[in-house]
Amino acid sequence: AALRQCLVRQPDFPDARYSLGVALAEAGEYAEALQYLRAAREKEPDRSEVHVSLGSLLQRVGEYDEARSAFEAALTRQPDDALAHAGLGVLLLQLGDYRRGFEEYQWHLKTGQHTPLRSPHPEWDGKPAPDKTLLVHAGRADGRRLVLLARYLPQVAAQVRRLIVQCPEAYASILATVPGVGEIRKPGDVNVAEFDTQVSLESLPWLFGTTADSVPPCDAGIDVSVLRRRSARGALPPEPGTIKVGLVRANAGTTNPPTAGPDRSGAGEVLDALLNIQGVRWYDLTIGIGPDAAMHRPKNLHALESLASDADPAELALAIAQMDLVIGVDSTGVHLAGALGKPVWVMLGRVSDWCWPVATEGSPWYPTARIFRQPLSGDRDEWLKSIRTALADWVRAREPGVGTDLAVAVP
Repeated sequence: AALRQCLVRQPDFPDARYSLGVALAEAGEYAEALQYLRAAREKEPDRSEVHVSLGSLLQRVGEYDEARSAFEAALTRQPDDALAHAGLGVLLLQLGDYRRGFEEYQWHLKTGQHTPLRSPHPEWDGKPAPDKTLLVHAGRADGRRLVLLARYLPQVAAQVRRLIVQCPEAYASILATVPGVGEIRKPGDVNVAEFDTQVSLESLPWLFGTTADSVPPCDAGIDVSVLRRRSARGALPPEPGTIKVGLVRANAGTTNPPTAGPDRSGAGEVLDALLNIQGVRWYDLTIGIGPDAAMHRPKNLHALESLASDADPAELALAIAQMDLVIGVDSTGVHLAGALGKPVWVMLGRVSDWCWPVATEGSPWYPTARIFRQPLSGDRDEWLKSIRTALADWVRAREPGVGTDLAVAVP
């Protein structure tokens, strides 16, 4: 309101126009936000951050060519704008241009959103170093990124004498199963005298020159058989005629309700519609969520059976290994399912990570994944129907006569 009043009193005040555009974008008022950001660009064509904000919003609403032009316009005016480089990198990766995309995405390490490693040692350049000990550090990477990029660690280990991986303690047991990993350390628990060179986990795709055709296989990383030998968790009892489907409602570490925000794809009505599919035994694979998110469970929660609720990613991986299908929002659970080769359906909003292409229903990172992206039109009913119909068809194909009850209305 204050920004609007400012524009009424001073129509040519550019910063109010830009700030209002950003605020409207954050509130999900995309059409109006575009008007203000485009107007801000006309008033201040040399202001890099205006082009970056406009590019981010255009990317969100699916105007990819114009978004790319906006990011490139920002870089023309300020070649060292890390946010512009990183934004362009994400866009290029989602469009399938991996070579330039990963080069641009490297700039995200300079945006202030990444915790740099304090070390006197040089950064590893990806070349063989058979006499060196290498530290691969995860920075602020969450479980999704750790699972996604674990597949590179065997290649890294083959290039050096010894490999140390630094990651959050909760993921130590999972990454310890990756071939070639010599040692796992938690952040702050590595002395500089213990390694000779270092690199960020998120730099590995760039260092190895990854293209869409050369993504390392997802089964090159985490070995669930090792976890199974170390765990006391028993197998789920067989239930003939029943399909085991795991559901991930939010990503670990979430503090807001899964239904919050205009784009959240894990909204309660999505889950209520799915939970009425006949012949499915549902397992809740949502771990580590905050207390507010825990309160926003679907109305049919009684149809779920609590599993892996102790926020242990290793136990979550073992639970996923027993599922026939996993459905969920972009989360550690979804990435684990893909890494373990399980059929996994990913519910995405308009904004998504770079590993989920915008032009296809699949991903080169997880061959068993199927993407259900919320349409740009915002038509949630059709989106819900597509997921629900696909699940009923999938269940019917696996067990003839099961999953044929489609009488429950989609909200």
